[in-house]
Amino acid sequence: MHTVTNKRVADLNENVQKGLKLPPETHFIEGTLEADGSTSLASEKAKLSARVISLTRTASGGINYQLAIYADEPQTVAEEKAPEVSSDEKACIGYFTSKGYSEDEAKEHVKTFGVARVLAKIKAELDDKLETVVAGKKKD
Repeated sequence: MHTVTNKRVADLNENVQKGLKLPPETHFIEGTLEADGSTSLASEKAKLSARVISLTRTASGGINYQLAIYADEPQTVAEEKAPEVSSDEKACIGYFTSKGYSEDEAKEHVKTFGVARVLAKIKAELDDKLETVVAGKKKD
């Protein structure tokens, strides 16, 4: 949507005229640009700018004008990446999920008990399994 109104400086009150320091025959062209639907043309944080592209006299004594109006949106801060999970932490999470816990529960257990303690538990269980394997395969 686009709306435009035109006012002359001479039509404004005297205080405003003095503050503007413009000749009385200066025209103000006011307008509104709106996006269609629920989208917006600029966020609240956008820096708005305008530039005159073309300003020419018409054959009939009028004025043709073209303005470039744009919104410079601030750069968004890159989303913080979640800290990478170490291979030890992945092993601990895998240990708990193999015991029937959900991944979220497993992560919570690793957080609660710490990677070092969970790795120690994994090592102890593996040591027990190794002993069982070795005990079952004695050489004669």
